[in-house]
Amino acid sequence: MLSPAVLELLEADPATSSFKVGTEERKRGVGSFFLVKADEADTDAFPIAKSGRGHGIALGAIFDRIGLDYKTFDYTFDIKPFTYEEEGISGYELSLKEKSPRTAATSSEEE
Repeated sequence: MLSPAVLELLEADPATSSFKVGTEERKRGVGSFFLVKADEADTDAFPIAKSGRGHGIALGAIFDRIGLDYKTFDYTFDIKPFTYEEEGISGYELSLKEKSPRTAATSSEEE
């Protein structure tokens, strides 16, 4: 879920914003996710979508590929901006902060 505060931090408009998603691969799985704003015409980008009472980015396929069990666990991430000046890329790094078992309440919010 992307709260209104997170949408503001990401400078994202739920109606038009989409993001490219990258990961930092480590020996023991993924260390971080990276979100980089994409052009509206970019077909490889993930749009922001309505999800329950809020908004989210449908990352299920990526989570499946890297082995994050999002159906059993809720994940909380710290978000901080990053810039790679040499490459002219800026975006947001999401590092895993907390993992907790899903409850019936959090599971039903996404339906």
